[in-house]
Amino acid sequence: MTNVIKSKRSAVQGKIPQNADLALGELAVNTYDGKIYMKKDDGAESIVDLNREAMEWRDLYQQIEYQKNEVVRDGDYTMIANKTTSDRAAPQKMGLPANLLPDAPTWATPSNSVHTYTGLKITPPADRFFQIASFRVWAPSTDPDYTYTVWGIDNSVTPALWEKLYTAVGDKLDLGWNSIPYNGDLFSEGSIFQGILETENSSANTTISGGWTHSSTGNADPDSQAWNTSNNNTTLRIDKTDLDSTDRTTELLSINAGTNVTFVDAAESLRSVEYEVTEDPVDSGSHISYSVTVASTGPNGAPLVGAVCQMTALVPIPGTTSYVTLTDGFLSFPSVQGAISLTGAFVDVTYDNTAYGFDVELQDYTVSEDWDVVAISGGGGASSSGTGGEVGEAPIDGTPYVRQDAIWVDGKTVLNTIDDVVALTPSDGDRLAWDSSSAAWIPKRSQSALGFAQFAYDMLLPPGATPGGADASRDNTDVTLVTMLYINEVDKGSNDNSLFFDELSPGDWINYHLDDNDQVFEQYDISGAPVLVGSVYEVPVIYHAHAGSLSNNNDINVHIRYIAPDTINEAPVDGLPYSRQDAGWTETPITTVFGRVGNVLAVESDYNAFYMPFVETGGYTEATTNLYAVDCSLYNVFFGGGGAMSFINIPNGMYSCTLFITAAAPTWPSGIKWQGGVEPTWSSAGITDIVVMSTVDQGINWYGSASLGYV
Repeated sequence: MTNVIKSKRSAVQGKIPQNADLALGELAVNTYDGKIYMKKDDGAESIVDLNREAMEWRDLYQQIEYQKNEVVRDGDYTMIANKTTSDRAAPQKMGLPANLLPDAPTWATPSNSVHTYTGLKITPPADRFFQIASFRVWAPSTDPDYTYTVWGIDNSVTPALWEKLYTAVGDKLDLGWNSIPYNGDLFSEGSIFQGILETENSSANTTISGGWTHSSTGNADPDSQAWNTSNNNTTLRIDKTDLDSTDRTTELLSINAGTNVTFVDAAESLRSVEYEVTEDPVDSGSHISYSVTVASTGPNGAPLVGAVCQMTALVPIPGTTSYVTLTDGFLSFPSVQGAISLTGAFVDVTYDNTAYGFDVELQDYTVSEDWDVVAISGGGGASSSGTGGEVGEAPIDGTPYVRQDAIWVDGKTVLNTIDDVVALTPSDGDRLAWDSSSAAWIPKRSQSALGFAQFAYDMLLPPGATPGGADASRDNTDVTLVTMLYINEVDKGSNDNSLFFDELSPGDWINYHLDDNDQVFEQYDISGAPVLVGSVYEVPVIYHAHAGSLSNNNDINVHIRYIAPDTINEAPVDGLPYSRQDAGWTETPITTVFGRVGNVLAVESDYNAFYMPFVETGGYTEATTNLYAVDCSLYNVFFGGGGAMSFINIPNGMYSCTLFITAAAPTWPSGIKWQGGVEPTWSSAGITDIVVMSTVDQGINWYGSASLGYV
């Protein structure tokens, strides 16, 4: 007779055995779910789901037990469990933030003949986690000839990353402490952070200008009569001879630390880049080299390689600067040292226990070892405390509108499961938009959660042009005199865009861009509500700007941006959703996905969930022609894969985003600097790769690292 050995079992959906139910190493089966569980002991007894290896999205953190590889959102943090745990996922504040230095120190006030760098360096000890909640700097003078600049320097990477946090002239500061709000990342062992106050006293500048061509970036010398930078934009090189064949060696060597050097594309003034010189120049033979940080870029980015540029350098004429010292000010803080350089550049820095008028407010945190950080949203860089900037008021119609992650969502239009989508078989990667006319979620193309849309059309030149299907036109051959745009409701991808044109109102804007050259464009402000005449939308506009000229039958992209006319204070930016009703904010705990006109979601059937991972640009007909643009102003965690990848709306300063590649690997933009100098060999579809992309100069250079093979 055959004996059948049966493990402990349950036929109840979702039921998981508890520690008391099993002996160590014993198995249990859920016959409804088809899952096997085992009891283990790694210092603490726990139940292991033997089927669980892939990451599983569990939405917002709750006070429950989580299994290994479950992913949650807890405040600003997206976290993944590395073991079975009931610990809190996100780091938690411990106590109140506190400054290191007294409010009324007894300073000594020496002076220096050139501008001065003073500050501090923090090297966190083991097992301590903290966040810089704010800075404060002591201004020894409010003379308007003084300029104070606060820098944050991350020394845990090579080369060090400089971020300008604050700058002001002396008469805009108080004589004494001046606080600068900051919401930085957590620091722990291995991090090295410096806060530096650059003090400059100069009542006049010497201006140096000339023409040079932008040659390719890299480690090579610039071409003759050209300028370039290193790949990471920390070294600027200018050939000694300008485009007038004039030797400019003497003037270029006078460009010292503290000088701002700006290059403007002579053919396109909206392309420019400004560098701040941090060390005195080096004569490198055929050219002069400078250590720099990127101070700003133009609206259309930096000049392209090959562009003829006009360079302007404002060289400050230095005067005597005052600074403050407090002997042994940091003696009680072994992980903190004062920093000072009196050379006029941030070189030959002295580190000791002396405080030099630079203080930080530190907030300690507790961190669970059971969770690993996937990504952090919010934070990073200077910001104001409390509420954020101004946003458009929610509709005053008795309906609760939820403000979450800087977009409005309508509490009426709940999307709970994939079955709520009006589509026969929603597929991975489908983009969904809420259609108010049919009160349903439907597949849509070319619309982002930020209120930006882009559609592909053919240009039909006036006068008297009546655009047919997939055509767009205007009422005047002279762009500056245009008062009406004519756009067919159907674009080149056969998408009916009525939903989007109906939402336009005065204050929004609309652009025509040449498809293969975004430097040729026409920009208009919308002055009235669009009217549908037959199949053509007549859109009243006011000319704003243009560059180049569009020709008949050009392939163009029509860009739309929705701008709300009224403003209110932003809801708290803390990872929680808030409802706007009757002009007040109320926290709204929700775990479902909400929607409104313009929301875009992607279906991920493996998790039976929805994400807002990419902004899709242009119509498409098949997956191989998808173009995905990561909108860096919205989120910094993205799911997806396949198709060509680009990045838009990149913030100033240090920025990082995390991408979960769950399908075929995308085609990356050129010029990404991968860890180790080689692009990784990506996993096949169905295996998750996690990619972290970082930039310090608004995407002029991207740095990528990857963790591969999550199954």
